[in-house]
Amino acid sequence: MHDFSYFSDRINDIMESLDVEANNCYAMVDFGDVTTASVPDLIANAEMAVTTLRSLGFSTVIIAGGSMPTAVNKAVNTPDAEGCIPRIEMMAWKAIFSGSKDHKIIFGDYLIRSAEAVEGVIAPHANAKIRYTIDNQFFIVRGHSKKLDSLTIQHKKLAQKLVASPHYMGAPFSWADSEMLNCSIGVTEVRDPTRMIAMDSNHHISAVVTEIFEHQQQVVSSIGLIGSN
Repeated sequence: MHDFSYFSDRINDIMESLDVEANNCYAMVDFGDVTTASVPDLIANAEMAVTTLRSLGFSTVIIAGGSMPTAVNKAVNTPDAEGCIPRIEMMAWKAIFSGSKDHKIIFGDYLIRSAEAVEGVIAPHANAKIRYTIDNQFFIVRGHSKKLDSLTIQHKKLAQKLVASPHYMGAPFSWADSEMLNCSIGVTEVRDPTRMIAMDSNHHISAVVTEIFEHQQQVVSSIGLIGSN
């Protein structure tokens, strides 16, 4: 995008081949893996991208990125431990919205998976894990190799840790949160990673929608308070 003439020509070629107009499209700026990015750099690059795309007629721009590492040991380096990692993409979007109050700059991410995740890889020593989305962070509860204990046993113990933590949002918050509670008390058995991925993803979607709504409401309310003063 820094070479605007070249970028503009390429976008126009694409739009002509698709026979669509910019004002009928959403444009997505996908930063991919942002695990090593700084929030200020991501903000600057995103704002430059929005300005460039707006000049070409795109009014709605989606800013996307992913902060989840490719392996759980890069988030929590000790088995059977827990920790938090920052969600760079969310912090950057919040800062952009706080400054612009622009509802046409839309948040996007990779849910609880890494932007660099590779499909179809068999991992015989994969660790059990729960990836639980909280404000501006992921709370990671890590188990150990499934060769040492079954995922069913580990998921129950991990769910117990999550439910006992101050981060747990309660069973009514989402289907996944209800299932986490059921798993922790043995009502539900989570026997494979696919089921846990579904639960992590469901909670993530609920948490992100809530987080975005609350942030927008907070920004709008603060404007009203400033105006009333």
